[in-house]
Amino acid sequence: MTTTHTEARDRRKKLLALGAGGLVLGIGAVVTLAAWTDTEHSNGDFSAGRFGLVSSNDGTTFTDNPTSPGLELDFDATNAHLSPGATAYAAYAVQLSEDSDYAADVALSGSTGTGEAAEDLTYTILKTESFGCTAATTGTALVTDQPATATSGATMFSLDAVSTPAFLCVQVTAGEGLTQGSTGTIEWDLTGTSTDQLS
Repeated sequence: MTTTHTEARDRRKKLLALGAGGLVLGIGAVVTLAAWTDTEHSNGDFSAGRFGLVSSNDGTTFTDNPTSPGLELDFDATNAHLSPGATAYAAYAVQLSEDSDYAADVALSGSTGTGEAAEDLTYTILKTESFGCTAATTGTALVTDQPATATSGATMFSLDAVSTPAFLCVQVTAGEGLTQGSTGTIEWDLTGTSTDQLS
């Protein structure tokens, strides 16, 4: 009897111990640590800049001429009665519009010659230090003796300050095949590409 009683008592202690252990494990499974969270937000406002070219045929009044036929250049009287070998001259100026936020590279993106006389006309464009264009005008040749319909697409000059124009001298020369009484028109297209933001 003593042995049986002792064994029963030992089994009861083990069960209590296991129960206690199980209770402890159960409590450990449901306890969690508290934590705080916080969020920071940020934002930015954005608006598009502005960019544009304007041009002038008198060196003073600049206007926007985005569509054909564009600004009419003020050639000297020679253009009204060209003969083979004769050259007509016109001054031209291009600058950034007053509200431009960016500098520009400017290229001759196209030229179109129409009419019978255009087939026998070539042009030269000089970049000069001031507004004006005559036979005596000198400057950097941007285009030389190009047929009326020839274009390079290369950058001719840069504009890096508002209201600081590039001055151009446009020279149109008649070829030996010019027919008496013929007429023609040349249209030049300049394209500005925005570059660095103006300071």
